[in-house]
Amino acid sequence: MGEVKLAIIGCGGMAGAHLRGYAALKKAGFDGFEIVATCDIDENRAISFADRIEELQGNRPRTYREVEELLEREELDAADVCTPHHQHHTVAIACLERGVDVLVEKPLAVTVKAGRRMIEAAERNGRILAVAEQVRRWISSRAIWWVFSSGMLGEPKLIYTCSVSYRGIDPRNPKVDRPKPWREDIFKGGGGWVLDVGVHYADMLRFIFGEIEEVYAVADNLTRVTYSDGPSTVEDTVNAVLKFENGAVGMWSWSKGAPGASLSYNLFSGRLGSIYSPGHYPTKPELRMWNGEVKGTEELMKMFLESIDEETRERFFPMGLRDGVAIELYDFIRAVTERGRPEVDGWEGLKAQAVCEAFFESSALGRPVRVEEVLEGGVEVYQREINERWGIE
Repeated sequence: MGEVKLAIIGCGGMAGAHLRGYAALKKAGFDGFEIVATCDIDENRAISFADRIEELQGNRPRTYREVEELLEREELDAADVCTPHHQHHTVAIACLERGVDVLVEKPLAVTVKAGRRMIEAAERNGRILAVAEQVRRWISSRAIWWVFSSGMLGEPKLIYTCSVSYRGIDPRNPKVDRPKPWREDIFKGGGGWVLDVGVHYADMLRFIFGEIEEVYAVADNLTRVTYSDGPSTVEDTVNAVLKFENGAVGMWSWSKGAPGASLSYNLFSGRLGSIYSPGHYPTKPELRMWNGEVKGTEELMKMFLESIDEETRERFFPMGLRDGVAIELYDFIRAVTERGRPEVDGWEGLKAQAVCEAFFESSALGRPVRVEEVLEGGVEVYQREINERWGIE
């Protein structure tokens, strides 16, 4: 196969992040793709996005409003799907049925059942389905994986993630004079930031520590924001206990509904010491041993890079890239070209999503939920109305 002929479907905010990733690939000297088309229900957005792509690659992509017209007229190898969550399964399945490989933004789908239909379509048609997961590809995440996989801290024991803040709305009158964003609509987003952003974190945890076996969670909408066309219908807070298959226990506490002081940190503790990082994601990890020895972020990154062999270095950071989005795009394009398995295929993406869905299901049921139950479709109390709304069977 020569250049991968690619279409970008959905030309909003995340598509812009992907375009910056494609630009990083071009800058690194990788020319194994051409973006031949853009598609968005807002025709002006598709046109303006095509203008930006023309500046990057010289050739102007053709523009479309409808996915079916795009698939009828173009001879595509692959599609990069950046639509709202509730459109992921319909767009991806249409592409897969036409023999087009698909990279879809996270989460894989609006529900687990929708994600399984996407995977079935990929398998039925012998096509590649990949999920855009960038956080596991950051150098900080790779370094934390190395610390624990090397045995430096012994077996993992305790995992804490805390991100508590507020969204800046007057809590005495939480009204916003504009239409509700699709991410605040349970039917379009599938959930709030615990799904939209939390799936990145769940995927990272699985990459570093292995599978999450069971969760017990309480989710709520504390802020109760009302928009001009109705209230938010997704959670803004979740507190959860996670049980890992390796015996580790995690505490996940995220909220955007806590006025006043904010707090965010990550603490991953093993038998011999811990990794600590401030912030929502563990981007500045420090190694702290039981005896008081400390390795700062820069020293830890240096140790990591010096310890891995060239094959691992190239797999993690192809062409010296450090941008997670650029790396995920490269991984997908290489999979399309070589007919190989991307690092985060449909099943990997669905397993991460099932963790977040398990939070919602546990909260709805008021009991612990095994992630496998959710993955296999045995529990879908929370998801049922979403599946019914979109006719997902």
